[in-house]
Amino acid sequence: MSNIKRIITLILIVITYSLLNVCVSANNEISQINDSYFAAGQQNIFTKIGITSSWEITQGSNDIKIGILERGIDANHEDLTGKINTNLSKDFSNGYWETFSDLTNDGHGTAVAGIISANTKNNIGIARICINTTIISLSIRMDNQPGAIDSIIEAINYAQSEGIDILNMSFSYKASDLSLSEISNFKNAISNYSGLVITGAANSYVDIDEPSNYSYPQCFNLDNIIVVGATDYNDNIWTCFEDTNIYGSNYGKINVDLFAPGANILTTYPSDICDYDCSINNPEHYLYRYHKVNGTSFAAPFVTGVAALIMSKYPSLNAKGVKDTILSNVDKLTNLSDKCISGGRLNAYRALTNPHSHKYNHSYVNKDNNSHYSYCDCGFYMINSHSLVNGKCSLCFATHSHDFNYSLYSSTQHKIYCSCGYESLSSHVIRSSDMGSSIKYCMYCGARINSGFGEIGGLSINSIKISYNGSYILPNGIIILVDEDIIEFENGTLIFYDKCEISDVR
Repeated sequence: MSNIKRIITLILIVITYSLLNVCVSANNEISQINDSYFAAGQQNIFTKIGITSSWEITQGSNDIKIGILERGIDANHEDLTGKINTNLSKDFSNGYWETFSDLTNDGHGTAVAGIISANTKNNIGIARICINTTIISLSIRMDNQPGAIDSIIEAINYAQSEGIDILNMSFSYKASDLSLSEISNFKNAISNYSGLVITGAANSYVDIDEPSNYSYPQCFNLDNIIVVGATDYNDNIWTCFEDTNIYGSNYGKINVDLFAPGANILTTYPSDICDYDCSINNPEHYLYRYHKVNGTSFAAPFVTGVAALIMSKYPSLNAKGVKDTILSNVDKLTNLSDKCISGGRLNAYRALTNPHSHKYNHSYVNKDNNSHYSYCDCGFYMINSHSLVNGKCSLCFATHSHDFNYSLYSSTQHKIYCSCGYESLSSHVIRSSDMGSSIKYCMYCGARINSGFGEIGGLSINSIKISYNGSYILPNGIIILVDEDIIEFENGTLIFYDKCEISDVR
């Protein structure tokens, strides 16, 4: 075999080996997901919405804190053990749930937590969306009695004080069930929260853009709220018949942001209340400690988990930046085009591979004489040089103060220039106190000024007085400044006489 053939063969072997390594690496993370129900194909929805592909990019970060506002969470569940931060978890129900032996016996909250945070790669149960994250249980009241909204507001304020990044609120209050002050206080609490709030659209199968169907927090229309509708596996809006009644996911072109899976979602359920009678009493029972749940309450945590992945990958994004990233990367679907703002269903992989595209809306803040901060409303910023037009920045509109330099141009003039590109010509300037010297120099450019144009008061020179203090200009255009006028001249505030404008001499 010739040397050339050997080299070509070696190159092909290297390329083949490299490609095999890439393929092995690309599937390495998925192959490690050994949770029994995931391996059995019970969570194929993860692949449909790009979760499994996302794990190759990021599996999240334990620095991202997610608060789940529910009655409680079963922290002792085999698939949630060690996932709930009990130090930060707190009960805001003010004893309302004290009739329960343990706040953790809440099926709804435990199901939500499992979708976001179930232990993964532990050979049992289910996999979760965000493999690495910190879950915090914020126990609240979920009823229509006085004090319920207060408990929610207390939890939101606590989340702000503890730096909790995301709040999952899988609940809804009809506008008719709240007073105007409760609605206002609820909205203000979320508006003042710097993190991201994610809530389900609720399950009345109505258009919540209609005033008669308003609900909260769904209809607050704030930059840091994402409202999630529910779809089935075929990407149709989830619906369900019960007797002769139909219910399902709410929708709305104005008040619902996107849709996410919310039908037959396998997730965790409290051990203590999932006994052998559960299969009879609860049609969602799947196996002991696991249920298949339906509704927007369980579509919301899909978005919550993806938001946590995005925050771990792009930590500079604020709440609005994460929201915009998710909404701009949905899978557009014809049947959802007029049912929500984004017109589509969640796609985790697209969101992680197409981060928020910064849209500078000219909210510029002046930094200094040469540059300004350029802000995007997602929280990202850069420092850019001014774009000067006639001494004013065309972007931040700051007036630029020139930092002048000087160079000789001719026997009577020098060039004035600034690093911003500004240039002009000006007459040479000397001090009146230097007039007795035989050789004189321009006080700005340092050029030598030839003698022979006379002295002050000595010869017949047709000089023109240009200031109160005695500065004057010679016929050849050279300016003679007295000391009292120098600072004002340099600042451009010197008042000239005899129709001699500043532009004439500088």
